[in-house]
Amino acid sequence: MAIKVSNVNVIDNSRNVSAGIVTVGAGNSQTTIDGNTGIANIGIGITAEGSSGNLTISGILTAAGISVPPSVVSFDPADGAINVDTDSNFSITFDQYITGLATDKYIRIRSGSATGTVLQTITANSGSVSVTDATVTINPSNFPVSTVIYPVIDEGAFFGVYGSPSQEINTYNFTSYSIPNEGDLFQGGYVMCKTVDTLWIIAPPEAQLYVDYNNRTTATTCAQTVTGYSGWFYPSLGQLQNPAYVCRQYSPNGFPSSWGNAEGQQNVIYSNGARGGEATSHTGFRAVAFRTVSY
Repeated sequence: MAIKVSNVNVIDNSRNVSAGIVTVGAGNSQTTIDGNTGIANIGIGITAEGSSGNLTISGILTAAGISVPPSVVSFDPADGAINVDTDSNFSITFDQYITGLATDKYIRIRSGSATGTVLQTITANSGSVSVTDATVTINPSNFPVSTVIYPVIDEGAFFGVYGSPSQEINTYNFTSYSIPNEGDLFQGGYVMCKTVDTLWIIAPPEAQLYVDYNNRTTATTCAQTVTGYSGWFYPSLGQLQNPAYVCRQYSPNGFPSSWGNAEGQQNVIYSNGARGGEATSHTGFRAVAFRTVSY
């Protein structure tokens, strides 16, 4: 007996020659369902349409030409992060390994919104983009301060393990840091002073060492270890006088006598700002590292 819908045979028992097998459709679209094994052989051109939902498969899905676009798992900095360093990279981790970068797709760093001013355009397969397993890292030029950054990434910029292109990314954003004031704790140290485009930062007290002259530069590695920031340097006598002594009110512990890099016979700036020379074995003077941040 045939089962008909609108006078069309949808199930025709006359073709079900084996027990437990149901045949649906005809020609290239013919589908058979074997009730004994649970195997369904889907005919050519079969599509599934309807409302969005979930397909749950208990077991292994085997298919030819499968297309599963890479889906974003996380961002770094996190979506909506604030006070991001202006020289930061950002990365996107997907739910599958990324195996290809498009040659004709772009990452546009925009200001304020997904349609805002383009600050920089990066080709997806350029040297500014690197891949480690499922994580894509982008190394852009420095961001402006106090700016909401939107990295807008073209659809198809990256390819996953199935060869499927990534979807467009246009909602991810983070905000670069605002310019701090003198005396503020910032990027591991304290802002001594700021010029038109540069912040001068002194290492915190816990990274300031009292050592002899020959061990003064250990303050730079100490500052990096304590703060987690790189770029610390050892100051000259001139830099210890200005900005360190001139702006001493913004230093968390004022201005103790400090070793500077040698300039002739002088090697120390005293707590009153005067230059002097001391025996290099003296351990009563401070060694302190500085760093600068451009904005």
